[in-house]
Amino acid sequence: MTIRFLNALLLLFSTCLILGCAKPERDIKAVPVDWVKVKAANIQTTLSFPSVISPTQEVPISFDIGGRIVALNVDVGSTFEKGDVLAVLDDESQRMRVEEIQANIDSAVAVFKEASDTLERNAELVKAGAVSQAEYDAALRLQKTSAADIQRFNAQLTTARKALKDTQLIAPYGGSVVSKNADLAQVLQASSPVFEIQIKNKARELVIHVAERYINQIVLNDTVQVTLPAKDGITLYGEITRIGSQNSALTAYPVTVSLQDVDENIKNGMSAEVNLTLAQSNSSKLRAIPRSALVAGRANTHYVWVIDPETNTTSKRQVTLENIQSAQALISHGIEQGEMVVSKGANFIDEGIEVLPLSPSMLAFSE
Repeated sequence: MTIRFLNALLLLFSTCLILGCAKPERDIKAVPVDWVKVKAANIQTTLSFPSVISPTQEVPISFDIGGRIVALNVDVGSTFEKGDVLAVLDDESQRMRVEEIQANIDSAVAVFKEASDTLERNAELVKAGAVSQAEYDAALRLQKTSAADIQRFNAQLTTARKALKDTQLIAPYGGSVVSKNADLAQVLQASSPVFEIQIKNKARELVIHVAERYINQIVLNDTVQVTLPAKDGITLYGEITRIGSQNSALTAYPVTVSLQDVDENIKNGMSAEVNLTLAQSNSSKLRAIPRSALVAGRANTHYVWVIDPETNTTSKRQVTLENIQSAQALISHGIEQGEMVVSKGANFIDEGIEVLPLSPSMLAFSE
């Protein structure tokens, strides 16, 4: 009985030993991870250029004749309408010239009338021999000469009347005075500018100077942002209307920005800043991933965990980091657009493990 008991006890001990040493089979599950698709980097640079508000149509206005200024009816900042008299020259000599020519015309008309009456009276008398042919011919010549004088004097009168009218500087359109270039009692030469005027409209423009390394990134008709510091940073939007084809001494090209429907409280000469957003020329070669997807390696190396979309397994991939901008890392080599990478918890991923890709969690990189 003792032997049976010992055998049974030995069997029970062996069974317990076997069962106690056996490892339970693990239930291996895929690890859930956040992920993103690699995208092409869209890198933009914003440059600010100082400028001033200017009128779009600023032109000089002058007298067509010379003379002494006797009246200036507007000043800098004055507004006017089409047809208003802006300035006046002394017109005494022009009036005297008109009167002189008019007197010559009156005299020539009187001579013409007398010669015509003489011809009419002598037309029958010359046939009867009562008046000589020489007298008749003299009256005929006088008639023709006086007729020519009338025509010549009328042409002179037209010119003299224009000169008299030109002693008044009349606004060809409505607008405002930008600058005054002459003073009262000053003697001017013909075509000397008296005022710089701005044509009446709500359009304005700004000119900026863009360095040669950026000029090829400027696009005609692009919309740009304009801020006005004097108006609490108010923002306007303009359009690039001209790009200079020749640079200045400062190796910069003039670029014109046009503004439409500008409020009348925004005055010419106000300071402004034009903000241009330019795409970097090499950005198409870079790839963007979240900064959290990047894992630091030894000797300043970096890598990411790439997910195989068919097997949902991970593989370690070394990448070349070009730059970090805010929450994104810019990669030049190692990954391609469209590949899946782990975006969070990359430091806790192992090679070849199976993962369960969740929906992309970072809005900046989501599809």
